[in-house]
Amino acid sequence: MFKNFITFIRNSFRLLIAFSICLIIVVLLFDEIIMPWYTGHGKEFELVNVTKMPFKKARKKLNSKGLYVEVIDSAIIQNTPPGLVWKQIPEPGSQIKEGRAVQLVVTKSRKKIKMPRLIGKSFKAAKMDLERAGIETDINLLVSRVYSNEKPEGVVINQSIKEGLLIRPSQPIHMVISKGSPEKIYKVPDLIGRSLKDAENQLRKSGLKIGEITYTESSDFTPRTVVKQSIPPKTIKYEPISVNLTVTR
Repeated sequence: MFKNFITFIRNSFRLLIAFSICLIIVVLLFDEIIMPWYTGHGKEFELVNVTKMPFKKARKKLNSKGLYVEVIDSAIIQNTPPGLVWKQIPEPGSQIKEGRAVQLVVTKSRKKIKMPRLIGKSFKAAKMDLERAGIETDINLLVSRVYSNEKPEGVVINQSIKEGLLIRPSQPIHMVISKGSPEKIYKVPDLIGRSLKDAENQLRKSGLKIGEITYTESSDFTPRTVVKQSIPPKTIKYEPISVNLTVTR
């Protein structure tokens, strides 16, 4: 009996030693490898100075450091050409992590320029005309694309500011570019007065999607009758959009 007890103590002692060794190894791994890797991930670094630098060059430099760029304001600075970074937030030399945003204030011109004609030109040519006129397209140009049966793909079909108007170089400009002729045309059916089930079938046949269904009280229609649709009947769409319906209870 005593011999078995001694054997048990010895085995327990061996297990305790093995457990202690494993614990020491885990602690060493955590302290020497895991923690240094974790704390080094997203490590801070010193923010570069991009003030008085052309905006395009400044943005490229910040992007190369894994930083995002936000233009928060523009300013007229005497004896300073437009398109330069006047101020950056955080300030140069600040500690920053990869993936953060750097906010910039960019200089603008006091004098006004004449808005060029963009409609009918390719996007590339229109953009070059804006830049030649003194407009900073990377900051002030907003572009959207829509289908068009009249203009080929890549051609400007609309501009937010009329040709010939005098504008400041910092004024935002919206340019609409053609996506070319649509592969398919979708015509919204008339769903008013139809049952919900019938309306859903009509939408499916038209290639359109069923959107949000809202219920309302009505004494003029039987329950589950469509009394309103979010897009008017016979509207032409170039993409399979969703149509929301208002239905009686």
